[in-house]
Amino acid sequence: VIVLQSSNQQVSILGQVMKPGKYSIESGAKTLFDFIALSGGVSAKGSSVITIIRMAENPPKRISVNIDQLYLKSSVEMVKRTNIKMIAGDIIYVPEAPMFYVLGEANRPGTYRYKPNMTVAQAISAGGGVSARGTIRGIELERRNEEGKLVKLRASLSTEILADDVIIIQERLF
Repeated sequence: VIVLQSSNQQVSILGQVMKPGKYSIESGAKTLFDFIALSGGVSAKGSSVITIIRMAENPPKRISVNIDQLYLKSSVEMVKRTNIKMIAGDIIYVPEAPMFYVLGEANRPGTYRYKPNMTVAQAISAGGGVSARGTIRGIELERRNEEGKLVKLRASLSTEILADDVIIIQERLF
């Protein structure tokens, strides 16, 4: 018996994509971006850092790809490095993006996508700015310390935030 073509030439794409599942290499998809497109793209909750787990290697190899780099430094060389050729058995995982929260007297309190090096001012801006009833004096920042305990800090507009931080805008006194 001669096997001309294996039917198990698949790549799995999991996590925050529109249609997670297994996709065939025979469908014409060859690269990371091909498979992301087949899965309907990264969802609104999806992170820009994607992990590829190459199961064909022993032990399995993890490859991290930051697709935001394409928008920041798009070049032919960057696309070649980022748009990795997939092989049978690869797993593409798109985790949920890190978030931060703006509460209190913001025009649009809510949950927003975190980006490294963000400041309190940028976080408040994402929340639509300070409402007419709010003040930038006494901004509180809640974050978890190394032990996982929630701590409250006083923050200025230039304070750098971290993923999962909660920024609380106080109501003005009069």
